[in-house]
Amino acid sequence: MGMNDLQKNKLEELLGFPIKDYPDLFDFETPSKIKRTQTASLPEVIKYRGKDSCMIAYEGSWVNTRGNTCSCSGKAEVVDHLIPISSNRVRKELGVKPLPGKKVESQEIGSAHISNLILACAACNSRKLQSFDRDTIHRVIGLSP
Repeated sequence: MGMNDLQKNKLEELLGFPIKDYPDLFDFETPSKIKRTQTASLPEVIKYRGKDSCMIAYEGSWVNTRGNTCSCSGKAEVVDHLIPISSNRVRKELGVKPLPGKKVESQEIGSAHISNLILACAACNSRKLQSFDRDTIHRVIGLSP
């Protein structure tokens, strides 16, 4: 399912930049199942990024959903998508309402392109989930805060 122009405009407001300026980060059509098979490995992303540290790097510590205290290890342990490949959380932020008794359907958003891949420690990746972290996105693509 593609994203309509109104949703794309609202997405650009949430992101703080035009989608057309970063086309490699987005893919509104390819199913997430296929995107996952196209995602580069941890060593490939480390080579592309030229570092092996967590790029999300949440500060301090937090309690996860299991009640455990977590903090950033600083070490790249997993590959994450800067723009989530699909997300119902983002659709909720875009104002999409679920059908009665159903969850909001997921939307294909991010691409499997290597420029949309970042390095993360397990704790930061778990905290981010399928949401937008505007500060991280802006830092990675080089936009000023």
